[in-house]
Amino acid sequence: MLKIDFTPFPMLTTDVLKLRQLEKKDAEYIYNFRSDKKNFEFSDIPIYQNIAEAYDYIERVNLNVKENKFIFWSIANRETDKILGDISIWGINLKDNHGELGFSLYPGNTGKGIMSTALKQVINYGFEIINLEKIEAYTSILNQKAISMLEKQGFKKLKEVEEYNKESGLQTTYAVYFMLNKKILIKK
Repeated sequence: MLKIDFTPFPMLTTDVLKLRQLEKKDAEYIYNFRSDKKNFEFSDIPIYQNIAEAYDYIERVNLNVKENKFIFWSIANRETDKILGDISIWGINLKDNHGELGFSLYPGNTGKGIMSTALKQVINYGFEIINLEKIEAYTSILNQKAISMLEKQGFKKLKEVEEYNKESGLQTTYAVYFMLNKKILIKK
């Protein structure tokens, strides 16, 4: 069984990116992203009405990271520290050694290799540091950019599932993708 501890916070870096903890200074970026329904074309996420919701979000996320429920990184420009998106491993199942990947890029940051670079870092962290055996990702079957990104990283489609949101009344079909830890496969 896995034992996880995200203290101190595991910052990851590349030549151009810094995957870091959410900070209060990020509230404006988060509010601007989460207050625009266009950014959630393929998901049914509540739209923020005021910046206080962004501050609450930062607090909730950081508390859950501190309690080792999941790990969530802001994807930031290494030089300016401006956040460009986010990425997480959540739904971590300690008994079965798997977790779920979540990611999003803020407007104006697609097509620049940002998410591809961040995904490589986070997948490596999930397999090498947390020692997950499997990472899954759920995305709308209509979100071709996310599907293409997952497939380029080596994820394989497992199945499709229907999800009904009682609050909105919307039903969404998600494609479930997965990647297995090659190190674990070799040992077995």
